[in-house]
Amino acid sequence: MAHPRWPASFFSSTSVAADSSASSSAGSDATAAASAAPSNDAAALKTRLAELDKELFAVQDEYRRCLAETENIRQTARRELARAQSAAMERFAREVVRAAEPLELALARTPSLPASAAGATQADDPTSARHLLRDLHTGIDLTHSSLVKSLARFGITALPDPVGHRPDPAAHEVVRRVPASSPDAGNAAAGTVAACETPGYALNGR
Repeated sequence: MAHPRWPASFFSSTSVAADSSASSSAGSDATAAASAAPSNDAAALKTRLAELDKELFAVQDEYRRCLAETENIRQTARRELARAQSAAMERFAREVVRAAEPLELALARTPSLPASAAGATQADDPTSARHLLRDLHTGIDLTHSSLVKSLARFGITALPDPVGHRPDPAAHEVVRRVPASSPDAGNAAAGTVAACETPGYALNGR
């Protein structure tokens, strides 16, 4: 039995068409995959950048908190140091002022005698009572002046003499009252200080 014979061109054209279609399909798939890869990389980079931004913000926030805490500690240390120095200075001032007060009382009770007239025998005699009292007053005055200058270098200053002025409750302590007509009042007006028994001092103005 004879088989039908087909033209060779029929088979070859069909085969070529099928190969062309397969090649076109593979090329389009490769192009789609290639175009999808950059898009995925960009998304991953954006996500990573967002994560790094969060980490950076957290580190910066922690750094600012550490700076603030360090500054708080530094200021607290300064205040504590200043408080300790002030307390030590107050103790020092109290002790030194106790030595200054007797000197001021001694000056008030030791008369400052002027030198006698030239040629007077008593003035030339170093053993006379007048000469000794004058030397004693001079020595106490020099000692007191030196002490007052030393105290001033540490911010310790004497308060103004309140005699003749109204008492200041913040600086003066009234120990007793005398009638204005009393000899103890002297020339002080009513309501004013007649005498100062113990001089006052201030440390750095307070």
